[in-house]
Amino acid sequence: MEWMVCSVREFDAKERAMAWAMMAETRKAALARIGKKERVEASILGEWMARELLSKYSGMPKDQIHLARTPKGKPYAENLPLHFNISHSGQWVSCAVSNRPIGIDIEAVRPLDLKLATRICSPQDLNYFIKERTFLGRQRRLYEIFTAKEAYFKAKGTGIINLQGVSLADLQPRLLQLLRPDYILSIYQE
Repeated sequence: MEWMVCSVREFDAKERAMAWAMMAETRKAALARIGKKERVEASILGEWMARELLSKYSGMPKDQIHLARTPKGKPYAENLPLHFNISHSGQWVSCAVSNRPIGIDIEAVRPLDLKLATRICSPQDLNYFIKERTFLGRQRRLYEIFTAKEAYFKAKGTGIINLQGVSLADLQPRLLQLLRPDYILSIYQE
């Protein structure tokens, strides 16, 4: 497994132009419909990062890697027996590649949303969340839980079907988490 995190601010114009040139026309059309410049830039960077890691992992030149999506939106390389996943939040973009199914989620740390906690937490997760006494600690724990579950469902490729049906503790044996002051990253590998 290999992974990387980049800021959209670090994505230079030359790399962006090369990434855009390699994109499938259907993907370009989908991005044109998004409208929000920051999301479009993050998506372009995500595909560039995927090609970078897939090329490094496989030895295939970036411009020969064909990226596509399943009907549920999971990205895959049509011509490689590798798995990858991309995530972005705010200025941050992340990508992971592996020879096994993999999911990645990155979330910029934002204010605590207690409604989110009740929507995503299993009873075990709520206990973990509530045991933290500080506001900042709870904020970080909520994002630990949320990103872990997003990464899990992205690895499965099913779409998010039951966030409360799986707990953080269930995922931890196959989970890598990076906890930074400005973002939290989770990678789940089958």
